[in-house]
Amino acid sequence: MPDMVVMPNLIDLSLRQATSLLESRGLFVGAIIYQSGYFQNAVLDQIYRGQHIPPGERVRKGTYINLIVSGTGQGYQEEENEDILFEEEED
Repeated sequence: MPDMVVMPNLIDLSLRQATSLLESRGLFVGAIIYQSGYFQNAVLDQIYRGQHIPPGERVRKGTYINLIVSGTGQGYQEEENEDILFEEEED
């Protein structure tokens, strides 16, 4: 059985804090999607396989978590890891 970790709550953390917390749990930042928001670089949602993943959910160590982050009205933008928006789980 693969190593599983508990998904932390990233909502309202800064992008830097969320990245650090994910990495400390053995998880990775996937796509970063910017949406208009009040606070710059605050995490608005955490996404796994195209859906919100609630804190406390168990996920496989090494999983990529996509983040919706507030920006300055740039709308939809992805950074770097766009190929993992809908990561498929390997068995």
